[in-house]
Amino acid sequence: MNEVAIFDLDGTLIDLKIDTDDFERCRSSWASYLTLRGVPTTLKPLLPELQRISQTSLGSRLRGDILKSFDEMELACRYSSLCRIEAVLDTFRLKFRKLSLVTHNSLAFWLRLTQENTWTRLIDMVITRDDMSFFKPDPRVCEAAFKGSIPNFGDGECWVVGNSEADRGLGLNLRRKYLNLVVRTFVINPTCRVATRLTDQLDVDIESVDSLLNLMQDVSA
Repeated sequence: MNEVAIFDLDGTLIDLKIDTDDFERCRSSWASYLTLRGVPTTLKPLLPELQRISQTSLGSRLRGDILKSFDEMELACRYSSLCRIEAVLDTFRLKFRKLSLVTHNSLAFWLRLTQENTWTRLIDMVITRDDMSFFKPDPRVCEAAFKGSIPNFGDGECWVVGNSEADRGLGLNLRRKYLNLVVRTFVINPTCRVATRLTDQLDVDIESVDSLLNLMQDVSA
């Protein structure tokens, strides 16, 4: 039995259809408001920069309002599945002790997903941006996901499944942090050649999360 499978959400399991122009207008509006009042920022990247300006008096007071505006944007958006989510998670549950979701999306959006989808019950632990003091690719963002795991991990594996360079970097940093654990990283790249079996290669591009259903046949229960 392997240890932990860590999934990203938007761009990996689902496609959240956020209007990028609306997102940038919201970010720019808050950044201008803060900058004009003595807290210079572009709010890029959003979460680390928001954490930084929260050390100021104004930033601390506005942090909740800023996050709420982005929460509302997510809640207003449509979304669609990018894979056979339930089939994938059911298969992973047979092979891994724990399934975790580590996402920069909001808790409010996750709660919406739990109301609208049964597959959410297959996730053992969810870490949203509301829970984070660190952000991907910092491996400390996953500490709660490893809590209670066997200290030395034995011969187990951790799989990181995502769609961005932050997810790829997270896998690399976890590999450096947990030397006794085999960490494999699977990053979605729709143009890649589809892998049909696992190899010794630890960083693998996949066409979609559905591609992992074939690779899971090589994993011992």
